[in-house]
Amino acid sequence: MDRNTQIGKLKEEIAAGRVVTIAGTGVSVAACDNQEVEGFKVATWTGLLQHGVKHLQDIGEASEGAARVLRMQIENGETDLLIGAAETISQRMIGRGEGTFRGWLKDTLGQLVLKDRTLVDAVAALPGVLATLNYDDLLEAATGRRAVTWLKADDVQDVLARRADSEAVLHLHGWYKEPKSVVLGLSSYLAVREHPHAKAVLQLFTLDRTLLFVGCGDTVLDPNFTRLIEWGKEALQDVAPRHYLLCRMSEIAAFQEKLAGAPWLQPLDYGADYSDLAPFLRGLAPAGGRDAPAPPRTLTRASLAYAGTSTERSSVPG
Repeated sequence: MDRNTQIGKLKEEIAAGRVVTIAGTGVSVAACDNQEVEGFKVATWTGLLQHGVKHLQDIGEASEGAARVLRMQIENGETDLLIGAAETISQRMIGRGEGTFRGWLKDTLGQLVLKDRTLVDAVAALPGVLATLNYDDLLEAATGRRAVTWLKADDVQDVLARRADSEAVLHLHGWYKEPKSVVLGLSSYLAVREHPHAKAVLQLFTLDRTLLFVGCGDTVLDPNFTRLIEWGKEALQDVAPRHYLLCRMSEIAAFQEKLAGAPWLQPLDYGADYSDLAPFLRGLAPAGGRDAPAPPRTLTRASLAYAGTSTERSSVPG
């Protein structure tokens, strides 16, 4: 399928309100101008974890030797090592007291300030559901919407049923103001992986809607993104490719290779430069703006329950 055909099909899905736009780290980085907190770029996974190591040392929960090992894991950049470091950081903070973890999230992610709304406005203008893999509330700051995490089953269902999609941002891996929802280390990931409603939501997202990943181009190894890809490898192995990851033209070949194990997800270039992304998104939006008809398949409690049971049957891994 050539690029023009892909764009045409994506526009049709967007106009019909069947697209779930998922904002990745790149959206937050652009919105806050990659803001630093105490010298760390905490809008990124690695920057947040690096700050976490420093914080452990500040509160006496990590020796210099332990901190050195954690920094080596983070600098290596491999997903399993990042998750291992995240697990150690989060669990040592929680072990000291849940307020310690909550305070750290507030003092890092809670300090991010909206500085450039160009990209978030373009993302928010698309009809359908707006979701994010990020923990911050920069999308909420730009749009005035409320945050809904995977833990709030009834609120998530309202969004999916199109009763509140234009008023919410779905946080698929948590929101810093709800620390129990934040999927950072292995234990929190296992919690969301085994959560029946969260699994049902993923199943319906990928089977009933078209996913559009924005701002994941430079962060394809971000564990939050990688976890979704791993889930989809088995759950969607027989699904026709109709989900898209936006990237630069020069990155197409590399992403085709990286996503070889996820044929359901297609890289689609938005142009040659980062500056082309916002105009490209604006070009996808229908002339009437966000007002779009509801998806033809109305999601109900019964359909969520069915998706949950089918997820169980397929033994979907994280």
